[in-house]
Amino acid sequence: MTQDNYPALALRLHHQGVATVELTVDTQGQLANCRIAISTGWQELDDATCAMIRARARYAPARDDAGQPLAYVYRLRFRWVLPGSQPPTLPPDTELDLNVAAFPKDMVRPIAGLTFIVAPDGKIESCSVPERQSSGSPALDKAGCAAMSKSETFQPALDGDGRPMRFMRVQQVGFTIDRPK
Repeated sequence: MTQDNYPALALRLHHQGVATVELTVDTQGQLANCRIAISTGWQELDDATCAMIRARARYAPARDDAGQPLAYVYRLRFRWVLPGSQPPTLPPDTELDLNVAAFPKDMVRPIAGLTFIVAPDGKIESCSVPERQSSGSPALDKAGCAAMSKSETFQPALDGDGRPMRFMRVQQVGFTIDRPK
């Protein structure tokens, strides 16, 4: 991104920020929806975020275990930083934090990236943790999947005719140690 991409009003007012965006990609690999999940705090930056993503981003559909195309939903953060400014350091973007009694010895990092299939009714059908997204601890990864499957129901992704459809979702779960009160 260059200064030419920065919204003129935001430049004049010295607005910057980080938007968390939720994207839905359909079974043909087309961007079906771009939604600001967490605002930058500035409407012109939020509007420009989805406009830029729609204009520039290219996708391929997700695939299930049988190789069939699936829609997918994922989140990303988009930073708007004024020219000459230092970009902020961002903490991990976790959508769920789980308390555990202690970290297992095999844990490499206190975050796992979950990949799950969501049925048209919004319930999780299956959950896995790709090796590159693992916490390093199979027990923590399994706990993350179990917690998501037990507690989460998602708003269904809709096809072009507005019907709910099966989709893949990628989400970060963070692990923290349960501190005595």
